[in-house]
Amino acid sequence: MLTLIIPTYNRHYYLNRIFDYYSNSDFKVIIADGSDSPLDKTKVQSLAKNITYCYDKSVDPVLRMTKLLHLIDTPYTCMLSDDELHLCSILEESLRFLETHKDYLSCIGLPIGFQNGAGGSDINVNLIYPEFKNHIVDQTLFSDRLRYHLDQYEPSSIYGVQRTPEFKLALASSNVRTSCVYAPEIAFELASAVLGKIHVLQKVSWLRSFDNPAVQTKNWNRKFRFHHWFNDPKYLNEKNSWIAEISKLLSAHTKISISELNIAIESALNCYIEKSPKDKLNPLKVRVGNIKSSIKGKIKTLLKRNQATKIIFDGHPLTQVRNDLMKSDHILNLKDFDFAFSILQKYSPHSNNQT
Repeated sequence: MLTLIIPTYNRHYYLNRIFDYYSNSDFKVIIADGSDSPLDKTKVQSLAKNITYCYDKSVDPVLRMTKLLHLIDTPYTCMLSDDELHLCSILEESLRFLETHKDYLSCIGLPIGFQNGAGGSDINVNLIYPEFKNHIVDQTLFSDRLRYHLDQYEPSSIYGVQRTPEFKLALASSNVRTSCVYAPEIAFELASAVLGKIHVLQKVSWLRSFDNPAVQTKNWNRKFRFHHWFNDPKYLNEKNSWIAEISKLLSAHTKISISELNIAIESALNCYIEKSPKDKLNPLKVRVGNIKSSIKGKIKTLLKRNQATKIIFDGHPLTQVRNDLMKSDHILNLKDFDFAFSILQKYSPHSNNQT
């Protein structure tokens, strides 16, 4: 019924969480690895039958996944980060919801952040993105869904369970090239809102890691935010071309005209930009940022540093939050919840299991 597709980059150790947690599940798992070197052959040969490992160093995450879409033969697909987990019980609940609600495209639960303590045995957690609780995109008209989703923006579809044909189309929209590293996520989300309704279950589902910073590769300047790119006259033609190409892709698979999509997408993006920070990024800072990112990447490669800098995270002891979540009825399956966190602790970045 469901395929999990997981892009990974230089985090082979964290894949152990994926292998341990999903090996006995009914889901298919595809690992799209673009790391500096492939996973050890012995490890690959020992993987469970439901896990497919694919190595391709030459392409970025979206294109890497796009090249593997032919491997997906299930009705539903879900994307997952390489150092995180989606609870199996909620994936199953999401499938049940979509099976009985044919007008919905995507379903996800509430995200909870986690960070492993320095000792390796403790773990801090907390509910994050509180807006998820109310972010149900159920408007009838595509233009209303699109405007609502981007005006009250939450990344509620990109890591949700989606119907496979729409997932592939949303990913194709993400694959439209721009100079901004954040454009693929926005493209995926706006495409999803055009294609159908988005539901958020009021149960914890997405265990999001705060142990690692975002993946950084050569020439990715993460200080060059989406609103910088969108508002910069230098990129006006690129922005217009990006919107036009996405509109063309979506129009070919819907009954909506390209012109209608163009207008609706630009209007919704303007709503999104209105709520973005008003800072402007100096072009010199962009160039310096690119140089710094390239240097950091080279140093990381030379030192073979796969572990990341600690991120500041406002978390609380797992036991405390677990009790609070039980009282508020936000845990669907306690056994599954506990099993997932036991694996997160087992493969802590500070654990003795590190190899």
